[in-house]
Amino acid sequence: MLIESKIKRAGGSKIDIAGVVYHFKPVDPKDNDSPHVCDVPDDHEAAIARFLSITEGFRMYRPGAKAEPENPVAPVRAPAPPPEAKKPRIELPDFGAMKGKKEVLAWAQANMPELQLSAKLPEGAIIKRIREHAGYQ
Repeated sequence: MLIESKIKRAGGSKIDIAGVVYHFKPVDPKDNDSPHVCDVPDDHEAAIARFLSITEGFRMYRPGAKAEPENPVAPVRAPAPPPEAKKPRIELPDFGAMKGKKEVLAWAQANMPELQLSAKLPEGAIIKRIREHAGYQ
């Protein structure tokens, strides 16, 4: 695969990847401003991938392709939305060890007053709402 170096040095550039030296030299030996190209063997996949991953330094060589601007302007993108804030999981007591609905309700009113649980709810419903609010279900 022909790969072009965007950096042009007198006499070309020699790059060593995994002990193999790749020589990028001008297509026209008399014109140092001509594209600097190296024919990287197709079976050197790791080297090809490495060169092409360095987008500011290398690209696939396309004869006759126009040169890219020196400092291309990045496309404008809308900012990413802020990540959702996760509620911290609250350490819940052992509801089975509590003495009935009154104690469960008292714990909920002291630790999660925003739930505004009614004493008319069955104990199981109160525990279920506490667990849901705490992020356990």
